[in-house]
Parts: sequence; structure tokens; C-alpha cells
Amino acid sequence: MAETPLRRQYNPASKRTKLTLIAQRRLRRERGQRSNRFKFLLLAAFLVPIFMCSLNVLRIGSNDYQGDTTRLQALLPLLEELKVENYFNKDWCKGISYGRGMFSEAKHGDSAENCSLFSGGGATKPFDNPARQDFELLGKALEATNMIIYDVEDVTFNASGAVVHAVFHKDCGFCRTRYVYSPNYDKLPREVSGEIWHTKINANWYLTEEDWP
Repeated sequence: MAETPLRRQYNPASKRTKLTLIAQRRLRRERGQRSNRFKFLLLAAFLVPIFMCSLNVLRIGSNDYQGDTTRLQALLPLLEELKVENYFNKDWCKGISYGRGMFSEAKHGDSAENCSLFSGGGATKPFDNPARQDFELLGKALEATNMIIYDVEDVTFNASGAVVHAVFHKDCGFCRTRYVYSPNYDKLPREVSGEIWHTKINANWYLTEEDWP
């Protein structure tokens, strides 16, 4: 007669031990995953600034400063014709201060007072048709430079009406770059260590860079 195999005796303590081991392995696995995520975030926080700085270096190295200033200088006759002192065109506000007066217009729900302040002062008026046409004329001329120039400021003229100083703000992402026209300047402006610095382009133009906070 065949022997009946012995039934394995149920052991609650053994089952609890197995469940504890499974829980411990799961806990170690979750801790490992959290540790890996933390290491990834730490590495990303370290690499992103380096990556952005590298992009900035590549951007500076690839710029055609001479070509840029040649195209910008072609705008001077229009500035002289319209007597433009300031031009401002951002997503939230646009404005122009020129021979006919100071005009501004808030965009996308921004306040007219805030727009007026950034466009040159509290004496700005709403755009009329001639001002709008002149603003668009200058805007198209700026677009033709193949650069995104959102601000032209500090334009000054001599007694003959020729531009003797002008600052063109270039939109280039994470940068604050300005092309400054100052014919026959003697020396570059004083730098602010680590914040604002200047680079000579030629006898009439220099570049101003400002640190991005």
C-alpha cells in the first residue's frame, strides 16, 4: 500500500517572515528608485547652467557683429527722417517717441499706465493713424535686418539732425545684448564687474552685454 505523503504543516511565523522579506525588498527597491531620481535631478541642476552657458558662448561666437551693425546703420536715415528717439515693441506694450510726439498702446490686457511708463513717460498719447503707420514703417525696417530688435532707445541727434547715439536691444533668448552706435567714440564705457561689459566692434559701434539674473 502506497504511503500517503505528509502534508506540509502550516507555519504562520514562516509566512510572516516571507512577507517581511518581500516588504523589505520592495522598500529597498523604492529607496533605490528615489535615490536614482534624486541623483538625476542633482545632475540636471548641475548640467543645465553649463548647457545654457555653452549655448551663450556658441551664440556669441557665431554672431556676425560687423554684418549686424551694417544692417542697423542702414536704419539711421529713417530714424533721422522720423526723428525717432525711442521705439518699444514687446508682447505687452508698444510705443514710439518721435517727431510727432509720444504714443503708446497696451497689449494683451496690460494697463495703459504701465505701458506709458515703459514707453517714455506719462505724457504719451494713444496711437493715431499717422503714428501707427510710422511705427509699422520702422517695425518693418527692423525686421529687414534679420534680427529681433524690440527696443531702440537713447537716440540723440546733432544740430544738423544726424544721429550721434542710438542703442538697439536685440532679443536673443537668455541674454541682454545691446548694439550701441556712437560714432568715433574714444573709449568703451566703464564696465560693472561681472554684470555689464562692453566689446568693441568698430570705430562707430560697440556691443554691451548684461548678466542675466
